[in-house]
Amino acid sequence: MPLHVGVIVINVETLYNIGHALAGEPVTCKFVTIAGDVKQPITVKAPLGITAGELLDLAGGPGNSDYLLIEGGPCMGKLTTSEKPVTKTTGGLIVLPTSHPLAKSYSRTVRKNLNLALSVCSQCHQCTDLCPRRLLGHPLEPHRIMRAVSYNIADKVALPQALLCSECGVCDLYACPFGLSPRHMNQLLKVELKRNNFRPAWKLASIPRGHEGRQVPYDRLLRRMGLAEYNREAVWMDIEVKAKSVSLPLQQHTGAPSVPIVQIGQKVKEGELIAEIPTGKLGAALHASLTGTVVEVGNQIVIRGGVA
Repeated sequence: MPLHVGVIVINVETLYNIGHALAGEPVTCKFVTIAGDVKQPITVKAPLGITAGELLDLAGGPGNSDYLLIEGGPCMGKLTTSEKPVTKTTGGLIVLPTSHPLAKSYSRTVRKNLNLALSVCSQCHQCTDLCPRRLLGHPLEPHRIMRAVSYNIADKVALPQALLCSECGVCDLYACPFGLSPRHMNQLLKVELKRNNFRPAWKLASIPRGHEGRQVPYDRLLRRMGLAEYNREAVWMDIEVKAKSVSLPLQQHTGAPSVPIVQIGQKVKEGELIAEIPTGKLGAALHASLTGTVVEVGNQIVIRGGVA
């Protein structure tokens, strides 16, 4: 772990925001890359709460009318829609035709994943052999988890291992010859284990022999996912991105949702505090990303642009 070797692992945008926070400037914008099946991949600085669809338009729109939208990266992203707002955790938007293999993988239901695992999993061990967490020495065996889930086996050793999964996607997007998804099984198990406050005491296993030769090359991963043709530069678009209105979810961070301190009809200015951290809880404050009028207060705060 970074702590054990005296280093800090932190992304560049977080450092950027920390610098602005020290200067008393709140987070009201997000750097977002729009890539995939679009006319021109771009990176822009956009106000929080703008819709994904508005950013797609800046990239020239989808190349296919029948498309699927992934928020995040191709390995660890999640499905979203063009109506969803950009939040503090939005880093990228990937457009893919619905016929693309990766799009089909993202669209599979939990039931279909289970049925596939039951019908074609050969216990070949490749998901375990290539698992990055296991290569670091964590006692994680995805093939055992798949066997336990598929055949309803109460494996008290394997099932709790799901908590060690980082959901990187190597198992299903690269390792498995059948495209099965131990990752999705782990996601479901995590929910159940956490619901029951299950916290095992892990002991670090030894690093597997030959681990250097099991690391996944970036170019190979890109080709395996069928994304090589979309590996184009996302040019920086140095413009002021404007929104007519913004929708700001109260829950877009770790911890408890923010507590609104504004009311419908209230005028606000960009950068003004509109929701606070709940007393005594972990959370984050929320600031207006647009000057205008508050038109909705619920699970999200909606601001319509205009002179405040």
